[in-house]
Amino acid sequence: MKARGLPIFLFTLLLAVQLATPVGTSAQSVVSIYDIQYTTDPSGDSPYDGQTVTTTGIVSYIDSNGYVIQDRQGGPWNGVYVYDSGNTGNVNLGDEVEVTGDVTEYYNFTEIESVTSLQTKSTGNGIPTVELTASGAMTEAYEGVLVATYAVTVTNPDLGYGEWEISDASGSARVDDRAYAYSPTADQNLTMLRGVVWYSHGDY
Repeated sequence: MKARGLPIFLFTLLLAVQLATPVGTSAQSVVSIYDIQYTTDPSGDSPYDGQTVTTTGIVSYIDSNGYVIQDRQGGPWNGVYVYDSGNTGNVNLGDEVEVTGDVTEYYNFTEIESVTSLQTKSTGNGIPTVELTASGAMTEAYEGVLVATYAVTVTNPDLGYGEWEISDASGSARVDDRAYAYSPTADQNLTMLRGVVWYSHGDY
C-alpha cells in the first residue's frame, strides 16, 4: 500500500507547483547591459532592438526624462539610457536597480523605454567611471557610459547649440550642455572633464 501511495503524492505536489504559476506567464531572464549594447552592426543598433528585456545596473546619471544605468565593472558597452520620466524621482545616483522595458533605437541612440518594472536592489554604490583620452570616448562602445578625460584644452568654445570642443594629444571631442551648462573660453585648460557619452544628430 505504501508503494502505491508514493506516485499519488508526487502527482499532487507537481500539480500544486504548476497551479502556483499563472498560465501564459514565464520569468523574465536578466540580460546584461553589455549584451544589450554590444554590436558588430555598422549601424550601431542593439541586437535586442524591439525586444522586452530585464537588466540591472547602477544609476550614474539622471535627468527629467530618465536615467543611465551601468554595469558594476564599467568599461565599453556597459551603459544604457532608460527613458522613464515617470520614475526619475524614484532613483538616486548610486542606486542599483533592476529594470524591465523595451529596447529601442532613438535615432541610433540605444535606450530602454516603456518601462513596466523598476526595483531598487541596493543603494549607495560607487559609480563606475572610465578614464579615456578625449577622442577615445567618441565611439559606439562608450554610448551611455560615464567617462572622464584629463588635461584637455578648449579648442573651440562655441560649436553652437551649447556645444564646444576639447582636445588632447589623441584628438578632439565634442561636449554639450545636456547635463551641465558651462561657457568655456578658447585655449582654456581643464584638469578633468566627466560626463556620459551621448549620440545625437550624428555626433558623439
